[in-house]
Amino acid sequence: MFEAKLSKAGLLKLVLESVKELVTDVNFDCDEEGMKLQAMDNSHVALVSLQLRSSGFTQYRCDRTMTLGINIGSFQKIVRCASNDDILTLRAQDDADLLNVIFETEKTDRLAEYEMKMMDIDIEHLGIPDTDYDAEISLPSSEFNRIIRDLKEMGESVRIEATKEGVKFSADGDIGKGSVMLKHTAATKKANKDEKKSIIINDEDEDEEDEEEEREEEEEEEEVKKSKKKSKEDNEDRGENEGGKKQADKKEVKKEPDSDEPDYEPEVTQKSDEDEEGDLPKSKKRKLEKGKKEKEKNGDVKKDKKKAKAEPKDEEDFSVSISLQQSVSLTFSIKYLSNFTKASPLASRVTLHMSNEVPLLVAYEFETGYVRYYLAPKIEDD
Repeated sequence: MFEAKLSKAGLLKLVLESVKELVTDVNFDCDEEGMKLQAMDNSHVALVSLQLRSSGFTQYRCDRTMTLGINIGSFQKIVRCASNDDILTLRAQDDADLLNVIFETEKTDRLAEYEMKMMDIDIEHLGIPDTDYDAEISLPSSEFNRIIRDLKEMGESVRIEATKEGVKFSADGDIGKGSVMLKHTAATKKANKDEKKSIIINDEDEDEEDEEEEREEEEEEEEVKKSKKKSKEDNEDRGENEGGKKQADKKEVKKEPDSDEPDYEPEVTQKSDEDEEGDLPKSKKRKLEKGKKEKEKNGDVKKDKKKAKAEPKDEEDFSVSISLQQSVSLTFSIKYLSNFTKASPLASRVTLHMSNEVPLLVAYEFETGYVRYYLAPKIEDD
């Protein structure tokens, strides 16, 4: 028995979308490692190889190696019935000619079940040799998509040249010619290191300020203690001198008659924060100012966090990496390259592997597997 469960049906939708323009009837070979597909287009110019690893499924069971003969168009019609967030289950019994496709919606407890007739497809598996490529270019898949889309308007073929200067995509057609040049760009990790250094320096400055504030506080506390002690001694001396006089005054004081007028309590005026701060020592003033700044800073951080939640963080790496053994220059059909870019939503980056007189490898690697395209170069007339 074969059973595979994906937490999101949207992944399978994207996988099918990435191969539908190249192949129609395919065999999915299922084993303990996962689901694999290898097929050539009708003109035998391009080959697609993909894998969905067993570790990428929430549940995966394959008792023995099975081949699922599937028509991509029919399979797409069924999978499109699912929402992207639906749980998708593929199930097939041993030697059965039906594939069960099940969609589950957790929020509404909705369950949809479909049966698709499988096909007996005779496809020869081609051995893909391991090749040491002369040039490897890694770039954002969105950038590759844009280059091919723009140059497609210029002509039917695109020349890709990898040299020490960078990688150049060029097209020449009836309306004119166009080219895009990309140079090797290093990853932006250095800036992060500089930021960390500046943070450390700022922290050291703050520590020095704190130590200075503590010293000032201690000195002020000692002065306050001395002034309190002195005022206490003065009060005691004054009390001894005025003690006898107060007793004599008490005897002479007569009780005044009660007045009919109501007593009025004096108004208590509350000091503002600014007045209170004016009476404080310098060190405490500095502390208050520092506390205010920290509150403002924390408030800004909270605002930034809220913004980050509202707006998804774009973590795409926009660097271009070029590894070159020797210069390579090849021409390809832009129509096929345009079909390859259908895999862009699966991976944020794409890698082009090139060698002279060898098929181009366009690889999209993602967390749960990969999609790899091989394209034969055009033979140029001398």
